[in-house]
Amino acid sequence: MRRDLPPAQIAVQAAHAAVEAARLFLTPERPHPHLVLCRVSSESDLLSAADRLDRRGVRFALFREPDRDDEATALATEPLGPDRRGILARYPCLTRTDLLSAADSEPGPRGPAPRAGPSGCFPEDVS
Repeated sequence: MRRDLPPAQIAVQAAHAAVEAARLFLTPERPHPHLVLCRVSSESDLLSAADRLDRRGVRFALFREPDRDDEATALATEPLGPDRRGILARYPCLTRTDLLSAADSEPGPRGPAPRAGPSGCFPEDVS
């Protein structure tokens, strides 16, 4: 997951990548996999991670956001067993601090936090 996106986008882009990976790699009888959010700093770092995973034979879904000119924003791997998880060790987990830092760098006016609408969604466009 790219840390250089606004916090709401980080969440949405991670979900997009997870949905794509589920479509590609999960079957109904397979147990629900563990989910871990790792971070990279930029699109170029994300693409480098994708290249590294590909060279090591790890299947993944790279999500490109149509609303951001098809920019690569997140990826999700196939479920990895304990014997293969080490390949992700170089990528730190996304933390609360990362999200707060992204919020600090988010452009736009500051003010009260947006309130969820009747559907539970926030009025801002986050997809």
